[in-house]
Amino acid sequence: MHHLIKVVEDMLLLAQVDSLQKLPLKHEDLLEIVSEAVDTTGPKAREKGVVISFNVDEKLLASYDHIELPVMGDLLKSAILNLIDNAIDFSPLQGIVKVFVARRENRFVIQIEDDGPSIPDIFLPRLFKRFERYDGSKRKGSGLGLSITKKIVELHGGELRLVKHQEGTIFEIIL
Repeated sequence: MHHLIKVVEDMLLLAQVDSLQKLPLKHEDLLEIVSEAVDTTGPKAREKGVVISFNVDEKLLASYDHIELPVMGDLLKSAILNLIDNAIDFSPLQGIVKVFVARRENRFVIQIEDDGPSIPDIFLPRLFKRFERYDGSKRKGSGLGLSITKKIVELHGGELRLVKHQEGTIFEIIL
């Protein structure tokens, strides 16, 4: 039943994202959005015995009290939640999911890393396509999460990148 609810939620979010040409943006605190996403996924992580480590680059903290960006906070939080959720799902029992926020040149980077299995090279070209799932996954996903996440990030003028896919995975949201 939970799987069906998740699929319906993904489909509704996809319909919402697809209907948007331009987001109604307002200045919101990026660190607060990321922190809320981490907090929201906490119970799921604890249930699986996965630890979520959330850190912010020291240089970034030294430069900013808070980071206000023009975003649609709830939508951006959905994208971050999806990546953290995936990282928890693919992490081994007692694994670690690392969430890190930094500044790279004039952009902000949200990095989500897990210590789960590798993503096979053959699957990489289809990674962000709708309804695509890695067949070796034990997860019951809809195959929509990464495509929705990519679309949300792009609507914010950002990029979603797979940085590492061997012996763990690292995704980056660059805004």
